[in-house]
Amino acid sequence: MSEDRELIELAAKAIGAKPWAPSFKGDFVKFTADGFSGWFSPLEFKDHALILAMKLDIDIEFRPETETVAAKWVDRRGNPGRLQDVLAICYRGGDKLKSTCRAITRAAAEIGRAMP
Repeated sequence: MSEDRELIELAAKAIGAKPWAPSFKGDFVKFTADGFSGWFSPLEFKDHALILAMKLDIDIEFRPETETVAAKWVDRRGNPGRLQDVLAICYRGGDKLKSTCRAITRAAAEIGRAMP
């Protein structure tokens, strides 16, 4: 399994998405969730990354001095046993949009990884 596909699967898990079978096509993963069903790739599609950011309340911060983008999530609901703080930082490397999508996906994947 590719690292990107694992990120996508874990990110989808964070928003409660369930995989379809057969559910893989490269780094695209087919999922169904409340308000969404179909091929899901927040690394490639900004609207998919935006779905993650909105559903999970992920904050985005652009850091021009270091040419990075940071995606941060804090569990404001105070649920015991939940991950309290997630920070994913990606280097832009000239493509601010792709780096933003990757930072959001990485933060969402860490949330999914911490879920049972």
